[in-house]
Amino acid sequence: MSCLFVYGSLRKAAKHKMHALLVRHCDYLSTGLMRGKLYDAGGYPGVIESDNPADQVFGEVYTINNKVMLLPRLDHYEGCGDRSANSCLFIRKKMPVTLPDGERVIAWAYLYNRDVSDLHPIKSGDYLEYLKQSNHKR
Repeated sequence: MSCLFVYGSLRKAAKHKMHALLVRHCDYLSTGLMRGKLYDAGGYPGVIESDNPADQVFGEVYTINNKVMLLPRLDHYEGCGDRSANSCLFIRKKMPVTLPDGERVIAWAYLYNRDVSDLHPIKSGDYLEYLKQSNHKR
């Protein structure tokens, strides 16, 4: 089983047009948590890896039905792919994800591939919740 973990604009509730690609080539499995630090990268989120178990990112897990049709298109959308890894905005990597029942799956995730020192951390680990709270503050 090949899985995909999404934590930002590809989540169902984000209502982004690219989510239709997941609907066509994946099946929704569950919500999930991935270890990482989440940042506001200016209009989209970015996750970097973390060794701290307290750093958790909330998202959705999908089982991939058609990798050939899905992954190249997502790579393009996420700004990674044929270019060298250093020039890519995101890199796709297999990461452990914990499901609500405690089961762990390995899923592809897009990790931010830039310096985060000037970015705002999203401590809750939930990008969509962060956006809702940000909108209320404005």
